[in-house]
Amino acid sequence: MADPTNTLPAEIAFNSATSTATNYVVQFNGTSFISFDSLTLSSSTGTSYGTVIDFIGLNSTISVTNCQLNGSRNLSGSTNFAVVNKNSTNTNIINNLIFENNSINGGSYGLYLYGRSS
Repeated sequence: MADPTNTLPAEIAFNSATSTATNYVVQFNGTSFISFDSLTLSSSTGTSYGTVIDFIGLNSTISVTNCQLNGSRNLSGSTNFAVVNKNSTNTNIINNLIFENNSINGGSYGLYLYGRSS
């Protein structure tokens, strides 16, 4: 049973990334049919890494709506601080991605979605 005195919004946070392998709060890796709605996702204190949502592998039908995405306040030009990151590897593919009505704070990039090459 839920605690009726807990009126704070649901939050998922991770602030201890120490390498590219752990640089995410949520990572989609070969994921399909996932929907996040009205959550707060935060990675706001990292000094070397600060990605909130990371995509690797083949992902399909992912929806993030009405969420607050809080990235690191380190504003270097590195993609290690992109709030949402899909890197340049050709094996990392996203089909049917929906980002709608979200608030994106901090980070070096809000959405860094690198397209496939030929």
